[in-house]
Amino acid sequence: MHGIGLMSGTSGDGVDVALVDVNNKKGTDGIGMDLIAFDTFSYGQDLKDQLRTILPPEEGTVERLTYLHYHLGEVFAEAVNTFLEDIEFAGEKVKFLASHGHTVRNLLPDEKFFPGRCRLQIGEIAVIAERTGITTVGDFRPAEVAAGGEGAPIIPFFDYHMFHSSSKERLLLNIGGIANFTYLKAAGKLDDLMAFDVGPGNMLLDQLVYRVTEGKKAYDEGGEIASRGQIDKDFLASLMEHSFVQKNPPKSAGHEDFGKNYADEVMEQAGNYQLAGEDLIATATEFTAEAIKYNASKYIDKLDEIIISGGGANNEYLISRIAEKFPQTELAATADYGVPIEAKEAMGFALLGFQTLHQKPNNVPSATGAAHPVVMGKIAWGPNDYSG
Repeated sequence: MHGIGLMSGTSGDGVDVALVDVNNKKGTDGIGMDLIAFDTFSYGQDLKDQLRTILPPEEGTVERLTYLHYHLGEVFAEAVNTFLEDIEFAGEKVKFLASHGHTVRNLLPDEKFFPGRCRLQIGEIAVIAERTGITTVGDFRPAEVAAGGEGAPIIPFFDYHMFHSSSKERLLLNIGGIANFTYLKAAGKLDDLMAFDVGPGNMLLDQLVYRVTEGKKAYDEGGEIASRGQIDKDFLASLMEHSFVQKNPPKSAGHEDFGKNYADEVMEQAGNYQLAGEDLIATATEFTAEAIKYNASKYIDKLDEIIISGGGANNEYLISRIAEKFPQTELAATADYGVPIEAKEAMGFALLGFQTLHQKPNNVPSATGAAHPVVMGKIAWGPNDYSG
């Protein structure tokens, strides 16, 4: 069955579009997937700026949030239609779309309102379905939260079915805006996996690079800035005291934990240590690597292989720091297994959407803390799938 996965990450740079064929020819428990085509469609600067106005610590307005919710549906639909035209693939062959949406809030429980995480992803799926004609699945996380889970991480379902090994202890490490991992036991079952967010990824680093370079750079390409700096061990120790890094799972993070407000705090603290810009970036990069090592060592006894994805996989300096912290473990990229690092999450949501349409559970309670398996996702039926 052909499907398309859409992913708009925390960086707010654009939407990833992955066309896949979900099949039972390979994979675990009869689920497999082949990637047919992939592309990323960048957002215009105006949309990027608008999205920033509704992210913490900005308050935005209900009106702006509402407009952007529908507008992103239009943006996602246009990306899909352009993508299919570019690859000359008939939309009628695509049986479903699965959209993660764009995360704007990840709030802690508040007994006054709701006892669980309050998550909000925008990008109206009814608009996507109408503009593309294709049935669209989206808004995955609320069902998980309603069942008592964190609502994250939810890609571990994909990790298990695509990367589980009968002989190797594997860590699927994703370094996006937030760093997270999925631990897959050799010959283990879905309920045996462990997965959670571990600490900051590109979200914090990008904020700091922008400040250090006075807006000249949006990110540290290849880790070039960090590679010229010196790691301040005292400052690193201070960063590692962050309550989220030390917290036991299940746990999930967002802009509220490592976004603009936290970057402001780190800049202020760095001033106390009188760090040069390069040293700050080197230490912050080490913070990401050390948070990964700390959490992995705390819960995992043996690792044969770490398979890396996410934008952070392109940061050569960061990867070198991770390699040094896991000297006995083989490092690979998801691309080595047929899953491009940029496409992994979009592919993952395609698999989740496939499960939703077949009314099959697609969460992993052992990772999220949910009381039981649930079918995540809401469905907007496309005009191609009904007669009127």
